[in-house]
Amino acid sequence: MKTMLIKVLLCGLPISLWAQASHVIEPAILEVRYKVVYGRDKDEYALRCGKHTSQYINTDKYVSDSMSNSPNGPDYDMELLRRMMDALEHRDDDSKRMPYSPGCGQYLYRNLTQGKITVYASLSGDHCFYEEPIPQMDWHLVADSTRTIVGQQCLMAKTRFRGREWTVWYAPEIGIPLGPWKLAGLPGLILKAHCENYIDLEANSLQTKGVPPVTFYNFYNHKYTLIAREKYLKASTDPKTYPPKTIIAPPMELE
Repeated sequence: MKTMLIKVLLCGLPISLWAQASHVIEPAILEVRYKVVYGRDKDEYALRCGKHTSQYINTDKYVSDSMSNSPNGPDYDMELLRRMMDALEHRDDDSKRMPYSPGCGQYLYRNLTQGKITVYASLSGDHCFYEEPIPQMDWHLVADSTRTIVGQQCLMAKTRFRGREWTVWYAPEIGIPLGPWKLAGLPGLILKAHCENYIDLEANSLQTKGVPPVTFYNFYNHKYTLIAREKYLKASTDPKTYPPKTIIAPPMELE
């Protein structure tokens, strides 16, 4: 892949993510697909970057939501229920496992103009969102440690963020200071992130042509209510929030 010098422009009109209906926010200039390995589970996420905003979504969650809202939604829902029951009955069969990585039910948006992150999620049937300023991470750049990922020469950096230690590899030739989930702030796009004994995220594709736009998705026209990030984190890790015997994935952030 040819060297890309894509710069994120931090100017322009503010873009509101408060609107509740699905709508296109802006064209995307790049999409990265990340393969995620969490224990025995393998999952996939997409990061779409525009000039002013970005979104990070679980691709299986997106497909499920969009298909359920299609004219064939009832048939798809029955097939999804069958897959879920099959996975429960064959817990030791990895071929039947459904992806269940931390944050898989969330839609995460960055508004670079307003300097904030907005996360949409569900808690025990209630639909909520929280906002926070884009976190500033204290990165330690590691010299003489390189790796090639999706054809890009990457450098290593490390940080501690909200209770977890992260090692990442970023591509300086892709001038977008973003990455998977909330990881960001390096002089290049983060293409791999590793947290020891927890999770691995690595780009397996990078596309700059024919990319779907950065879009706010609300397939079911839910009415989202605002919640504090700390309150959401506490409730989302509380077993009492879920039906009995629900498996709760440890969150990406612990504090």
